[in-house]
Amino acid sequence: QASRFSADASHELRTPLTIIRSELEAIESALRGWKPPLPFSERIGNVLEETERLSGIVEGLFALARLDAGEAKIKDEVFDLAELTRSTAEQMQLLAEDKQLLTTLDAQHPIFVRGDSARLKQVIVNLYDNAIKYTLAGGKIAISVHSTDSRALLSVTDNGIGISAEALP
Repeated sequence: QASRFSADASHELRTPLTIIRSELEAIESALRGWKPPLPFSERIGNVLEETERLSGIVEGLFALARLDAGEAKIKDEVFDLAELTRSTAEQMQLLAEDKQLLTTLDAQHPIFVRGDSARLKQVIVNLYDNAIKYTLAGGKIAISVHSTDSRALLSVTDNGIGISAEALP
């Protein structure tokens, strides 16, 4: 039932998100010749970015529901985990800045891995988003990607509230 709900919900959410994205893109396009006040332009851009992020979450739900139903396969591709982490962190940096969080990123060297880059991007987004949510203003978040013994290691650490002892198991 949960799988069916995920499939139905993600399917139903795709249409309104597509319409919202189309409308925002049309507004953004129409405003290109006009120089609106900066906060206005920033807000449209922010809403468009969040719509894209929400669309990604819905697509992820849809993909998971299809996986559960045996209708989809996980992609098997080689990609640079360091680059994926850098680009994802850059996309989310505004959220950290809004809370005055200091973020450091250590992912200079290419680290090639095999897997599903879209699913791994979701993992990075979830980890970074949780670090942002649960770190108090002025806190610190460190993201790093390294390789050891032919394995990739992605690490997201923060000085936030942590996970309660009851929730750890």
